[in-house]
Amino acid sequence: MRWVLCALLLVGCTSGSRLIQLEEGRGTNSTMRLEIAAIPNHSDEPPFLNGWPTHDCIAFEGDSLTPWFSPLEAHARALDIKKYRAIFHGAERKEFDKRLADLKAALNGDILRIPEILPAVEAYPAFNVNIAAVCGDGWKGIRNVTMYVQDNCLVENGRLFYSLQGLSDDERYWIAGYWPVEAESLDFVSHDLAAGQIDTLSSYSLYHDYLLEKLDYLERAKYEPALDDVDDSFGALSIRDKHD
Repeated sequence: MRWVLCALLLVGCTSGSRLIQLEEGRGTNSTMRLEIAAIPNHSDEPPFLNGWPTHDCIAFEGDSLTPWFSPLEAHARALDIKKYRAIFHGAERKEFDKRLADLKAALNGDILRIPEILPAVEAYPAFNVNIAAVCGDGWKGIRNVTMYVQDNCLVENGRLFYSLQGLSDDERYWIAGYWPVEAESLDFVSHDLAAGQIDTLSSYSLYHDYLLEKLDYLERAKYEPALDDVDDSFGALSIRDKHD
């Protein structure tokens, strides 16, 4: 299956407009360009690094997104890094700078430094698996399959998602893409191992490590949608000067 993307976004920047284009010219599919209004940062409220500047977004399925950010909705965002950074102060700005540095390191091959996702959520990644580079015209990124949690819990379809974090070639835009995915046969893990024992650190560690290995070696085609198809969808994103 292929998702066909055809949408144009104008994003304002200090040197004039840039054209962000999604175009894949085969067939049809529902996509919607959305302008996401700015949300001010409230440093005394969760999640850490809450808020964002006005930015543009493409919703890949359906005609709208929920008012709050969810990585379980198929969409892509282009966020002006200078404006994004400006809404944070103190410890939050330091954390933003760290995530940006981690992203640059990951893009240069240090996959142990895949940053936590932006926009921020009040959770942390349980794992990062199926890591690979994805790029398009005017940008490059790194993708992985992950699940964000607040405590030890079962890894289940319905919570897994594809995450893409990237930068425009001029490093002015943070590219964030998300798509919910399901892994074939998550029941290959004995739920007897998890049920009733997941509260103990040792048994959960066994469960987590076993599942992590299985997911990391799971073939890309055994996800739904297939990871290669999602790669192709995001790979259709191009970022270039308006008058190029």
